[in-house]
Amino acid sequence: MRRLLRRPSTAVHIDGMPIVWALKLQGKRASGKNRLTHVDWGPDALALAAKKNWKVAFIGSTPHTCAMGMRYFQRELPDLEAKAWDGYFDLDDTTPDSKLHRLKKEVNAFAPDLLFVGMGMPRQEQFLDLHGPDLRYKVAICAGAFLEYFAGEQSRPPRWLGPLGLEWMYRLLRNPRRYGGRYLMEPLALCLLIVGHRAWRRPPIQSEMKD
Repeated sequence: MRRLLRRPSTAVHIDGMPIVWALKLQGKRASGKNRLTHVDWGPDALALAAKKNWKVAFIGSTPHTCAMGMRYFQRELPDLEAKAWDGYFDLDDTTPDSKLHRLKKEVNAFAPDLLFVGMGMPRQEQFLDLHGPDLRYKVAICAGAFLEYFAGEQSRPPRWLGPLGLEWMYRLLRNPRRYGGRYLMEPLALCLLIVGHRAWRRPPIQSEMKD
């Protein structure tokens, strides 16, 4: 994650309220108005891609999700040239007969302008860090469950919940088994990491010596 985020070609946008809160802890000026998720800008980006004749590729989710997502785009954006590949493969198996090797060949033959990688964090970031240099694309986007919304497998939260910082609650109530750990346990672990990091970076107290 750190290696990918530190690359000069990587741009980071605020896609969740925990990022806003973390920035505030660092003294940065940030609010819910700065938050922008894939659900907010994704549909407009895909419509623009169809208009500009940009090719769009998706890697991630299940084969069924990929098929349903492509069916949605064929119906709603018939001019969009898009392909999807599921994300169930071994990240370390690059042998010539592996699924990952075939995936790379097919993606490169398609040469997408926009490449959405939706495998969840940190697998999607690991994929781009390890295999992104081998792929032909213009822009790659870590997209999480992006395709699931268009495939009808995820319900889109009301957009007014985002600026209020309550979109996570909507997802948690809709699917507590999937999101319980993410929204109830991970924030606690993150807070402990931040406190520990700050304590570790704090300079030692210098004792004053008097003659």
